[in-house]
Order: sequence, then C-alpha cells, then structure tokens
Amino acid sequence: MGSVKGAVETGEQLREWRRGVPCTQERLGQELGVSSRCLRSWESGDQPLPRTVQLALRGLEEPLRRRIAAERRKAITKKRRELEKLERGAPLAALRACDALAKQLRLRERPDEELLRQLRDAREVMENAQ
Repeated sequence: MGSVKGAVETGEQLREWRRGVPCTQERLGQELGVSSRCLRSWESGDQPLPRTVQLALRGLEEPLRRRIAAERRKAITKKRRELEKLERGAPLAALRACDALAKQLRLRERPDEELLRQLRDAREVMENAQ
C-alpha cells in the first residue's frame, strides 16, 4: 500500500498514510504526542483530524520512514549475530552430546560397540569441521 499523495485530511487518509509508512498506531501516536486511542478515533472518523496534525504529517513521513528502516536494520543485524553465535556453538554442543552418550553406553554391562564406533566417527567429523 502506497502512502497518500498530497494532504492528509480525513481519518481514512490518515490510516492509509500510516500504513504506507509503515507504522503502528502506537508508534505514530508517540511521534505526534497523542495516545493510540486518540489516533484510532481520528482514523475511524469519530473525531475530526486536527489541522495541526495534518501539517505535522507533511514533515514527518520521510524522517519516520528513515527511523523505522534503521530500527529494522538494527533488529535484523542483532538476529543475524544471534544466529551466527548459535551456529558457532552448535558443533561444540553436538560434541558434548556425543561424549555424554558415549559415556552412558560405556557404563552399560554390554555396550553396543557399533554405536560407540559411530559416535567416535561422528565426533571426529565434527572436530574436523571446526
């Protein structure tokens, strides 16, 4: 959905404008210094859109788009770093799991030699992958 071209004069146009940014009612309310309840009443047409808000929206669109885009980039970068950290830790966790399972198997009265061999092979592959 694109943003409204020209002046925002009605609640419907305000909703279109906000969604085109894109922005939540709560976020736009914060930017304008009003509650999300107030914003909902304007968007629904229950209350007329004040002229001061109409004027404020003219200068708010681009800076708000830039701030929202920057926040999204920051969140994506943070998630990417978390995933990379998990990926680096995964081989170590897998090695520990192999060791724990091998220890449990050795404690049995009759350990399964084939399974122990497979665990040793898997551990060797994971060590070489690091």
